[in-house]
Amino acid sequence: MDFPKGIARGVRLAFLTVLTLSFSASLASAAGGPKGKGSPGRPAFSPARTAEERRSLFEAWKKQHGGAGGTARTRAKAAAGVTPYVGRASMGINAAGTVVYTRNFLGANATCDPNERSGNTWLANTAFAAGAVVGPNGPFGTPTGFAGFNFQATNSGTSGATQPNWPTSGIGATVNDNGIIWSAIGFDPADFVGCLPMQIVSRASGGAETVIAQEGDTLPDGSQLSGWAEFMSINASGMAAFRAAEAGLIFTDRDDEGQSGIFTAGPGAGALTRVAVTGTTIGTRTFCGLSAMVNINDAGQVLFDTYTAFPSGCDEDNHGLVRFTPGGTGNQLLVQQGASVGTPAATVIGFGLDDNSGGGGFCSGCEYESIDGFINSAGHVPVVLNLSDGTQGVFNFSGPGTATQIVRLPAGSIGPRVSINNSDQVVYRAVTGGVERLFRFTPPSTITTIVSVGDVVGGSAIDEIYAFTDINNSGNVVFAGLTGGGADDAYYFWNGSTVTRIVTANESSLASEMISINDADQVAYVTGMSSSADETDGGAEGHESGGIFIWTQAGGSVKQIQVGDVINGDAVTAIYAEHLAFVGRQFSEAGCIASTYMVLGDDPEFDCTEGGQVFCGTGLQKGGLLFLSCATGGCPTITIAPLRDCASRWGSSPHVPALTRGPFPVETNSGPWPTLPP
Repeated sequence: MDFPKGIARGVRLAFLTVLTLSFSASLASAAGGPKGKGSPGRPAFSPARTAEERRSLFEAWKKQHGGAGGTARTRAKAAAGVTPYVGRASMGINAAGTVVYTRNFLGANATCDPNERSGNTWLANTAFAAGAVVGPNGPFGTPTGFAGFNFQATNSGTSGATQPNWPTSGIGATVNDNGIIWSAIGFDPADFVGCLPMQIVSRASGGAETVIAQEGDTLPDGSQLSGWAEFMSINASGMAAFRAAEAGLIFTDRDDEGQSGIFTAGPGAGALTRVAVTGTTIGTRTFCGLSAMVNINDAGQVLFDTYTAFPSGCDEDNHGLVRFTPGGTGNQLLVQQGASVGTPAATVIGFGLDDNSGGGGFCSGCEYESIDGFINSAGHVPVVLNLSDGTQGVFNFSGPGTATQIVRLPAGSIGPRVSINNSDQVVYRAVTGGVERLFRFTPPSTITTIVSVGDVVGGSAIDEIYAFTDINNSGNVVFAGLTGGGADDAYYFWNGSTVTRIVTANESSLASEMISINDADQVAYVTGMSSSADETDGGAEGHESGGIFIWTQAGGSVKQIQVGDVINGDAVTAIYAEHLAFVGRQFSEAGCIASTYMVLGDDPEFDCTEGGQVFCGTGLQKGGLLFLSCATGGCPTITIAPLRDCASRWGSSPHVPALTRGPFPVETNSGPWPTLPP
């Protein structure tokens, strides 16, 4: 089930290259709102967030797919042959070229897209056959309301005059309704008839595809996998990690990330595992919701973020980081709001720059949403914490309550975002001596200044350093900033001693978080911005309108793809690289990028093609297309028709049409294309 994409948080559009995987074969079966970056005079770290910006795609999806209830519903059968397409921006690629992505199917009712509540609601004094399924139709939060379960009649009979109080203890719980015994289930089975479920697919470098999870998969407690959230991650073995909703699991707050779990799947089919589920306790923390950001390292350790309850709901500003270790310690609570950390010890009152000490569930000044989601090979996790003694600190957690305190400064001095490599080097931004600077910490205690506001790089001074960075295992760093007296955005590379400017473009025209570096010092970056950059909270900004480039110090920038390129006669209209999941997930150690692109039309936030429907006209009927690019020339061999290889970058090929700059009109707010260095 797709999450509704009308709420902008977590899906970012961008632009990519060389290898285009066009899904054209039919299958008969299948196994915020903008936060303006501002002007040069903008105060650093200025928090601003509306209630709308804080709502995740996951929350909106749950509200939509809880179902409104109503009369009996029928589903028209999908055609025998359906066309698959990429149904979500989120995906990941590892060094072996294995890609995990969401697959849907085009055509009316081709993708099942079920609501969690059955469209057949309970009716009084009505005859029901054995096997009939109903959803409760009372008010939410009452004993007769929907609370995550549908009910199936174990025998035929006639319902009573009064709706029963539906049990919520779990799958298989029963209630007697005038002689009909109703048993609690998850999805209505009818919703999976004549259609194909949304799937998470693992695509090997040779082109073989394996479904590793799909909607309706049954878990050990009888609940079922439902729609998944904005971010997914993949490790070297091909194991994926993600957050998903569950059908047949009790929930108490339909607007929060309750009724959900953290999952791993793969490598290969039949390996779906639930790591954690809402409503349970880890360490001292009972959590009611889960953030969208999830990450997995090569040891299979999974990092995720939990929310805890306040009296009237689930507090999304009350964070708690959990690390799952398979076959060992299991789930461990690393740090949470209210914990005592650091030297001298102080209490965590918020993550990043947030002060959530007032409680109450909605902190109007809080803006830290998705965690950075970085976990290194040792399972260490860096985070910025706001503390009760009026300070902030950068901490690198190695275990529950065990952390290296990297730096401690007055509150408001440290930016909310950090990055880490496998040597525990951590990059952070802070104001010292009245100047904003970027630093790299190297254990046990070395702090190196990478760059300071006012430094002249590439012929112009840096006016501001943006929030997001990436660091490779050599300790080299990429970041973004403002230059040219506030007129230009820029991307930068630091090799441990010297900062090099990669590219400049008009202010608010580079996607400032979308820059990543691998261990070969290849840098992937995204240009074009349609709604201002995300400064700190990890939310989404909407469409990008430029392209994706790969840069090396020796070879400069090479375009991968751009809006307006023509592929197979179709103009590229949008390519979706996803913030925050682009860094370290959509750009691999082999120099390959994985993303989604569209032709003939645009589908902002994937609204129009959700569930295989085509709500916005014929221009979107091809849906999302899978796109791969490789900077090194080592693209995987593609076996799905039509066959394509990497030759369009390095020579001619009968399989690869030339990419040409078409006469396609680019969005008017894209600005000029970036100035590339020689």
